[in-house]
Amino acid sequence: MIEIIKKVLLLVLLLLLFGCDKSCKDTNACKNYGQCITVDDNICVTGCEDLCERLGRCVPHHHGNRVECVTESVTECKNSKICLFSGKCNSRNGKCFAISDDDCKKSINCEWEGNCVENNGECVPGSESNCSKSKYCALFGKCMKSSDGCVSN
Repeated sequence: MIEIIKKVLLLVLLLLLFGCDKSCKDTNACKNYGQCITVDDNICVTGCEDLCERLGRCVPHHHGNRVECVTESVTECKNSKICLFSGKCNSRNGKCFAISDDDCKKSINCEWEGNCVENNGECVPGSESNCSKSKYCALFGKCMKSSDGCVSN
């Protein structure tokens, strides 16, 4: 019984501190775990610490009862999983972005998905060669470049 009371009090505290965004407030994640903050990719989180390791967005910016998690330094991006996997290792406008082909070529998604060329802050396949050299080509036959990335023939 005491554990239930602790969870309810924690949830109430989180709701008072962060508020609930419409898209998360009616979810079980919000009701049961206090994950009431929505970030732009529709992930419900308790606070910015949930996004720091994954997306490099470690700093809360409060807008009324809404919280936006942003990155304020290149270090936050470089230490995040989005850098390792997607090549988004630099900070711009509160988010992590790729700024060069070199960022993309170092990423896991270059090796696996052929996303080895920077385009507008994202890593994408730059050529048919990027796709044909990827592990997705070898494993799943996704060897042709298209506007959607590497696809099957």
